Amino acid sequence: MEMRIVACALLACACDGTQVQIDGTVRGSALRLSHAISTRTSNVQAVLFTEGSLTCDEMRRGTFCDGRPILAVGVFVRGALGRPGDLVPSAPGKFAIVGPPFPDGNDAVATYGSLDSTCHATASETITAVSGSVTLDQLSPAAGKFLLTMSTGDELSGRFDHATVCP
Repeated sequence: MEMRIVACALLACACDGTQVQIDGTVRGSALRLSHAISTRTSNVQAVLFTEGSLTCDEMRRGTFCDGRPILAVGVFVRGALGRPGDLVPSAPGKFAIVGPPFPDGNDAVATYGSLDSTCHATASETITAVSGSVTLDQLSPAAGKFLLTMSTGDELSGRFDHATVCP
């Protein structure tokens, strides 16, 4: 569910992103995510990592929903996603991976999987981060790093020095 929330936040626009390095494997396969884009909604700042390039036009039309692997990371302050009181971060910082119920503070969620042609998460392939953190060094353009332990036990680490912000 978190992946769909974060991915849907990005449907409004996406632009070219650069400088992505992700290390780790998921279910024994190395990740080849090389592209990052970022956007903000009223209650979450999201960074979406994909294989290959992703254009604004592809995001607007939903043609990125083609089964390609996606790592979606969202950060927010206080409260549960979608509930009143969630805030988009107003400053860089460290955000802890959490799950429901979401505690007050700097919170983050991350999901790895793919989206089918209707932009719904492919349930059998989707895994979520159960612990770790996301550090944003700057908000716009988004830059930072993450260390994630996924529900499968896989560990992912990464750095993104620039993710193009979509207005």
